[in-house]
Amino acid sequence: MSVSWLSYKFHYRAMRQAWRHLRARVSSYWAVLIVISMALTIHGIFSLLLTNAEAMLVNWQGDNRMIVFVKRDISPQQITHLRDRLARQPQIDAKTIVTVDPDMAMSRLKGMVGSEAALLNDLDGSPLPYTFEFRLTRELSTELNTLAHDMATWPNVDGVTHDRQWAQRLDAILHVFRQAGLVLTVILLSVVGLIIANTIKLTIIARQDEINVMLLMGATRSFIRAPFIYEGVIQGVTGALLAIILTTLLYFGALQEAVRLETAFGLTLPIHFLPLSKLLLLLTMGTLLGLVGALFSLSRFLKMEFSR
Repeated sequence: MSVSWLSYKFHYRAMRQAWRHLRARVSSYWAVLIVISMALTIHGIFSLLLTNAEAMLVNWQGDNRMIVFVKRDISPQQITHLRDRLARQPQIDAKTIVTVDPDMAMSRLKGMVGSEAALLNDLDGSPLPYTFEFRLTRELSTELNTLAHDMATWPNVDGVTHDRQWAQRLDAILHVFRQAGLVLTVILLSVVGLIIANTIKLTIIARQDEINVMLLMGATRSFIRAPFIYEGVIQGVTGALLAIILTTLLYFGALQEAVRLETAFGLTLPIHFLPLSKLLLLLTMGTLLGLVGALFSLSRFLKMEFSR
C-alpha cells in the first residue's frame, strides 16, 4: 500500500471523526460558529469602510482642484480683476477657471438637497458668495498649501480651499481608525481563539476514556490529535465563510442606501466591495483561528493524557 494512500486514509478518517464530534454537540458548535462569524464580520465591516474611504482618499489626492471664495458685496469690476489675476498665475490652468455666481451656487445647493429645495425658496436672494473654481496645471504636494495660503491674503478673497485639505483630514481620521481597528481585531481574535481552545478542551475531557483506550492500544499522538485539529479548522473555515456572506449582505444593503441618498439628495456615493485579497484574508484568519485554538488546547490538555 503506497504512502500517499495511507496519508489519504489517515486524513479522511480524521475529518470523519471531526464531523462526528461536531454533530455530537451541535449547540456548542453553533455557539462557537456564531462567535467566530461575528468577530470576523466586524473585521470585514472595518475593512469595507477603510476600502471605500481609501478609494475616496486616492480620488481626492489625485484631484488638484481649488476653490476661491470671494467676499460679499464685491463689484463686477473687482470680480473681473480677480479672475484675471488668477489666470495670470503659472500654477493655474486658465482654461479651467469657472466663475460661480450666487444664483448658480444656490441652484447647485437646491440640487444637492433634492426634495427639500422648497425650504430655500423663501430666502430673499442668494446668501452665497461668488466663487472661482479651477484646476492646477500640475501636481504640487507641499507647494499646494503655500499657494492656497498666499491666495487667501489677496484683496477681496474670503478663503481658499482645495481637495487635498480634505484628503489630509480624511487620512488623519483613517489612521486613527486603522489603529483602533487593529487593536479591536487582535482583541476579538484572541477571545475567539480562547473560546475555540476551551471548546476543544471540553471535547478532550468528554472523550478521556476513549483517548485512554486508544493510548493503551498503541495509537500515536498524530492519530489522536488529528481529529481535534480538523475540528478547529472546520469551525474556523465555516465561521469565516459565514462572515463573508454577512459582509456581502451588508454591502448590498449599503448599496441600496446609497441609491436612496442619490435619489433624495443627488449625492453620488460609489461603494466598492472588498477585493479578493481581503476576502482571502478573512478566510485565512478563520482557518488560522481554528488551527491555533486547536493546537493551543492540544498542547495544554492532551499533553497531560500522554504523560500519564
